[in-house]
Amino acid sequence: MNVGELTTLFRDYIDESDVTFVTDANVQQYLKIGYDRFRKLVNSVDEMRYAKEYDATFSGRTFNLDGVLMGSTAPAGSRLQSILSVTSVNSDGLPLYEYVAVSRPKELAYYGSMRSGARVARYYLRDRLMRFDSEVSGTVRITYIPYQNISWSSSSDYIDDLEQFHDLIALFAYSNYAVRDGEINEPLRMLLEERKVEFREYLMEGMNREQSLSVHDDPDWL
Repeated sequence: MNVGELTTLFRDYIDESDVTFVTDANVQQYLKIGYDRFRKLVNSVDEMRYAKEYDATFSGRTFNLDGVLMGSTAPAGSRLQSILSVTSVNSDGLPLYEYVAVSRPKELAYYGSMRSGARVARYYLRDRLMRFDSEVSGTVRITYIPYQNISWSSSSDYIDDLEQFHDLIALFAYSNYAVRDGEINEPLRMLLEERKVEFREYLMEGMNREQSLSVHDDPDWL
């Protein structure tokens, strides 16, 4: 579905003839919230579905994300919502080693150890500034989930490739509208739960079915 088709479906669900009570701006807001919830469900099962990569080449121990991936001046569609990994890469873009996130700046002063005894590289993110435990000279790849960048006022705007489950966006949006409406539509609530189960099963199976059968054994660095 595109935005226009989803808008029509949502208005069918709410069955509200009074456009002064539910304006176009209201519908756009509900659908935006609905899509946020839709993406959260996707990310809980398949965190790489919406993931992007940003390669930062710099020298030093800090890298400022302001205007790059964070803040109001960051490029549309690239604003960082959550970080999945921070990895040092070589000139061919191949990973060398991964930085481990720590929760407090003082943890940068203490080096963890892998079972082999080598140092574990670390980083700390505070506000929009990334701090590393040692000098960085080269390229660091930030793999992250961005915020959505859908224009809900444009009826022709494309949403994403999970079209067969886009009715969930309208159902999520309806649940937010229902708070304002003050009534619960039991058939829609039941449909929402059914579709969530079907969607989770699809995400766990994966678009590439062979991929869902493979198991990757990550080493334990602790």
